[in-house]
Amino acid sequence: MDPTDAAFPKVAAIATTLGPGWDLSEGGQALRCRAIPCAHGFSTRLGGVSRGAFATLNLAADKSDDPAAVAENRRRFAAAAGLSGPWLALDQVHGNEVVVVSRPDLAPNARGDALATATPGLAIGAQVADCVPVLLADIEGRAVAAVHSGWRGTVAGVLPAAIVALARLGVAPADILAAIGPAARKCCYEVGDEVVAALEEISPPPEDDREGWLGQGPRRWHVDLPVVLRRQLRAAGVGSENIHDSGLCTICRPDLLFSYRRDGLDAGRMFAAIELPR
Repeated sequence: MDPTDAAFPKVAAIATTLGPGWDLSEGGQALRCRAIPCAHGFSTRLGGVSRGAFATLNLAADKSDDPAAVAENRRRFAAAAGLSGPWLALDQVHGNEVVVVSRPDLAPNARGDALATATPGLAIGAQVADCVPVLLADIEGRAVAAVHSGWRGTVAGVLPAAIVALARLGVAPADILAAIGPAARKCCYEVGDEVVAALEEISPPPEDDREGWLGQGPRRWHVDLPVVLRRQLRAAGVGSENIHDSGLCTICRPDLLFSYRRDGLDAGRMFAAIELPR
């Protein structure tokens, strides 16, 4: 698909579909939460130069996309999100390891599913294509974190572990602002019995819970990981008023987002990134 293909609606038209408190950058490359007081963004598939299955803003360097296109896409996303330069990222393994960084480098093949930093001007990020990206920021500007939470990471507790890491950097949970980006949602996210059982262990779904994460689809169970993550945030001491969910489903929105579940292995990849001001 060509980056100028009419299948991609205008940014202004898409912006009208966003929930309160969320904006798109001028070129559409970055979805931003107004409550987060520092440079940040959740990338979309808009405003890039990649073609075909990767049209247009694929940010993954490990796919068959043109490396020059990926580099330009990353530059565009960083600019749209207000980042001062490239962001650090881990080799994600669907666990609960949080890596705290203070310098603009990582050990080769550093593994984990969340990054945290108290260093101004140091951008950190998490790669996603259906898993849940969560950005955490201190109200007082002392530290930030970028979290990748699929169902395994959610069960393992990567988000609560990131809050613990921020506490070690001097940030109380009550001072944390959380932005939950686009992810596969209950409307589309089909899973097997083993996933439901694992999630029930950490977040039982009461029958009268209007925020229930579990639903029965026509073929399989449907789950809503952001609901579980919101519960984890509240249980860790983050106030409900400080939790901001984009409400966007990656599978539902081919006009705006990449999705592994929808498009398969050749789907482009997105990033959520954040940076403390210098």
